Amino acid sequence: MVDYIDIGPAPYDEACTPAGRNPQREREECRALRNQLRRLLGPEPKGAKLTVKYAYTGGGYYELVCEYEDGNVEAMNYALSCERKCPAKWDLAALVELTAGRIPIQGDGAWSNHYREVNS
Repeated sequence: MVDYIDIGPAPYDEACTPAGRNPQREREECRALRNQLRRLLGPEPKGAKLTVKYAYTGGGYYELVCEYEDGNVEAMNYALSCERKCPAKWDLAALVELTAGRIPIQGDGAWSNHYREVNS
């Protein structure tokens, strides 16, 4: 049987895209968080998987979860580490990933979640 632990949509001290406003952007943020956790903790061991899930509660939103096989101690410990060591802020590689093909909108200083398409 497979269980999972919720990690969240973004590092805990970062703003994330509001639920339902831009589903593609929500998924991009979850993938960037997944990649950041892999840089921090290493790849998932056998029986664990970082994946983006759609949660139907509260109107629906995307979040990163760590699935793990029940009874697999290494997989469960990895999932718990993801929850406990989830970063507070985006690292530089995540910021680059999130800004690929976009430029920051000037003005409010909180640029990590406010972009416009370069080609628009």
